Amino acid sequence: MCIAYAQSGMGLFNKPLLIEKIWETAQSVDLTCQIRYNCIKRFTQHFNFPIVVRYFPDSFRNGVIAGVRESRMNKEAFRHKLREYLRQAGYQQQSLAEKLGLSAGILSRKLNNTDGKFISDPEIKGIIKILTEWRVLNQKVEAIELLELAGLSEQSFKPEEWKSLPLSDLQLQTDQPTIALNKVESAATTTKALPSLPAQLTNFIGREEEVRLVQNLLQKPEVRLLTLTGPGGVGKTRLALEVVSHLHGYFESGVCFISLDGVATPEVMPFAIARALGIKETGKQTLLEILKDYLQAKQMLLTLDNFEHLLAGASLVKELLMIAPRLKILVTSRAILHLYGEYEFSVSPLALPDPKHLPPLEVLGQVAAVNLFVQRATTVKHNFALDSNNALAVAEICTRLEGLPLAIELAAARIKLFTPSKILSRLVNSLQELAGSSQDLPLRQQSLRTAIAWSYNLLGEDEKLLFRRLAVFAGGCSAEAVERVCNADRIMTLDVLTGLTSLLDKSLLRRQDDLEDEPEFIMLDIIRDYALERLVEKGESASLKRKHALYFVEFAELALTSLQQNGPDQGFWLNRLEREHNNLRAGLTFALNPDQNATTETKNEQGEIGLRLGRALSSFWIKHGHLSEGRQWLEALLSRYTLVNTRPELIQFRAELARGAGTIAYIQGDYSRARTMYGEAMEVWRQTGDKRNLLAVLNNVAIVENVEGHYEQARALLEESLVIARELGDKPRLSANLNNLGSLAVSRGDYTLAISLYEESLKLLEEVGDRETLAQPLSNLGLIAQKQGDYNRATRLLEARLAIGREMGDKQGIANALNNLGIVACRQDQWQKAEGLYLEGLEIWQEIGYKQGIAAVKNNLGTIACQQSNYQEASHWFCQSLSLYQELGNQNGIAHALVGLASVAVLLGRAWQAVSLSGVAQTLLDQTRTLLDPIYQTLYERTLALTRAELDVTSFEAAWNEGQTTRPNLATLTPASFLSCSDKELSSRFEQSPK
Repeated sequence: MCIAYAQSGMGLFNKPLLIEKIWETAQSVDLTCQIRYNCIKRFTQHFNFPIVVRYFPDSFRNGVIAGVRESRMNKEAFRHKLREYLRQAGYQQQSLAEKLGLSAGILSRKLNNTDGKFISDPEIKGIIKILTEWRVLNQKVEAIELLELAGLSEQSFKPEEWKSLPLSDLQLQTDQPTIALNKVESAATTTKALPSLPAQLTNFIGREEEVRLVQNLLQKPEVRLLTLTGPGGVGKTRLALEVVSHLHGYFESGVCFISLDGVATPEVMPFAIARALGIKETGKQTLLEILKDYLQAKQMLLTLDNFEHLLAGASLVKELLMIAPRLKILVTSRAILHLYGEYEFSVSPLALPDPKHLPPLEVLGQVAAVNLFVQRATTVKHNFALDSNNALAVAEICTRLEGLPLAIELAAARIKLFTPSKILSRLVNSLQELAGSSQDLPLRQQSLRTAIAWSYNLLGEDEKLLFRRLAVFAGGCSAEAVERVCNADRIMTLDVLTGLTSLLDKSLLRRQDDLEDEPEFIMLDIIRDYALERLVEKGESASLKRKHALYFVEFAELALTSLQQNGPDQGFWLNRLEREHNNLRAGLTFALNPDQNATTETKNEQGEIGLRLGRALSSFWIKHGHLSEGRQWLEALLSRYTLVNTRPELIQFRAELARGAGTIAYIQGDYSRARTMYGEAMEVWRQTGDKRNLLAVLNNVAIVENVEGHYEQARALLEESLVIARELGDKPRLSANLNNLGSLAVSRGDYTLAISLYEESLKLLEEVGDRETLAQPLSNLGLIAQKQGDYNRATRLLEARLAIGREMGDKQGIANALNNLGIVACRQDQWQKAEGLYLEGLEIWQEIGYKQGIAAVKNNLGTIACQQSNYQEASHWFCQSLSLYQELGNQNGIAHALVGLASVAVLLGRAWQAVSLSGVAQTLLDQTRTLLDPIYQTLYERTLALTRAELDVTSFEAAWNEGQTTRPNLATLTPASFLSCSDKELSSRFEQSPK
């Protein structure tokens, strides 16, 4: 017998309709099913009840469900909505039919319910998935709306289907209105907004058709990599900027423009891309791995500008496209990348007039090349206008320059001195003079080189000297740098500022005015290439590179002095170093690549330059998150220059490089390498008797030992450094030593000793007036006051520490203070206040890229979510924190995260799992001989109390023993797996491990 229930909003209908003995009475099952279906349909329509079929023959079930959905489907509205979506996105119904495996005619008949054809549930769901894959649907509410118009519901897709691609890409802002795809505002999924596109100081001229064609290509699903090719100066960059400026709405994660001008080698390219995306290094992963993880789920457009000198690194583009299925890359380059699946768009010169058949002035002025010349000419001579006297000359200038935008701009810049006719005559002479000088180059590039050479030959001798010497700078340069590097020999009689202004006027140089302190001057890459050729031709390249490197060594050392003082101008110097990073890289490259024919003296000098640069830049690389790159430079310098370090100061520099490399390794969680590098520095300073630096590195090694739970080793190192500090009478260093000993006492739970050490440290700093360093013992004393329940004192101390951090611009100190104030707020049940403090601190930690801080704050956010009964969010924070702590090897942190997860498990009714996780946490605490923070101790005790009430003694002990002898399998402890894990599945989440 088969039973079908009619279900109302109040529950099951209390008198089930019986479908009698279908198998016994039916001559035809299908006919019987249809008859029965019609009865049920009339019954349910009368009472307005949907049908829930519990058990019946398949043919009857399919007929009932299809028929009921057909009666509920708003066919006209569904068809209209579907066609509207396809039209807005530029897709045809035929494309949809092909994706479904149907002909266009059959799909049309099914959508219109003609000839007995009716679209099935799987086909409806297939349409939703295809539209999502095509980015026609962007929000989950849109998908649900289509489902409902089709007579289905959100439950038609299982939860795991909603969480899988492509449906998982749908946004959840269901309160946003449905908007046409090409008008949707960018909804970037990055934690911070992508940087704005470079501002353009001039309007875009011509190329409307090219813009449309390139945009259409980028919107096609099959086009993942598009390369704009053409000769230098043809306008590839400007076209790319115009294209992407209109595509924000098409890419939900936004568009990002990355200039590769200052990237010297393919190895540096990942750093440039990561920096443009705002990605910070955080730990053991290489920057490339972090970059891939970041892009993997993004629907984004990256524009890589000026790629031609990095073709050897084209494999990086391939790797990014393979790892990120929804990523698209637009490249500008003088040559294609020769990658599979690459689409090429050749950028042609601007449209040209026919000088033999000139159109009327109003028409001629709209021809792209002429329009560009006129507009650029008016910027240097505001009263210039196209008229009957100069029209032919302007047209011939543009024609002779073959419509190349850069060449036209260079020519137009001369309108300040010459009429168009005079420019044309000089241009003709120059073309004749240089004809055939570079026959191996393409014709268009010959023309551009001719235009640059023509501008160069119009310069005075001092201007030429300045022009070619400016090519030594990688990226921008300040007026001071130009004076120090380009006129160090004082043979240039022209005032540098006058010379720079002259080159600016002639469009051979550009100026950045958006800087806070002073403007910088930049050469276009193609012009710099020409200038470099002239520099080599004059035999000045080697000497200029040396002067350039020496200048930036002094600059970096001046910045280091400020950074070591941690003063209020720390941010200023960090930004200056960031701005000059390409020049600093050029100096390091010079130091690491001596000429084979160079003398020993020259090679030794280059080695010294490298060691000085590495020493000066270590702090910058750490503070600004250039961890992998900085470590690569430091390791390269340490491995290359082992024989030149015979002078005492060079031995000192090498030791400082080793200490810097050790600190980066420590931040990245590579404690073994950190210990090795610190050990090398320690050995040098023991041998040389440099007690001040020895004191510092002893503290560094002690911190590593403390983090790894080796407390006796840490104590021995700190006590040795304490003796040295007292011997030197160095109160700030003695204070730091006492502070570190206090932290070691905290790790072992001896708060009385810790307070004594912190207060002694604080007193010393007050005596010397060291306000910056004063912040650390203040923070530590505040944290102990919080742990002891003295919240008023804790708040006062921590707010004082926060004020010092904000005053000094100390981001790390600010984040620490915010986290600690959040803990105090939690202890007073001020959950909303605590959450705000934690989130503010988390943003700073993520900006810095410090994993220890990120893990701690995420764990703390988990406690707030747990307190607010938001178990999904709590498991999210705890699992992320657990993963980070595991990566860092921080056993104490792992224990705290597991206590948090156990507190979620017991509240979800999974007592066995809660006890097992608590057992693991207790084992780790025993091994590291540490105690839980008070908040986590409260969670831990509550968890055990609840589980003891739920489990009998035998079960509790069994679960506890399981936790004591096993450890979590972190590969499976994700938020989703944790929430879905039952007590029975718990054993599969653990691996056997000795106590």
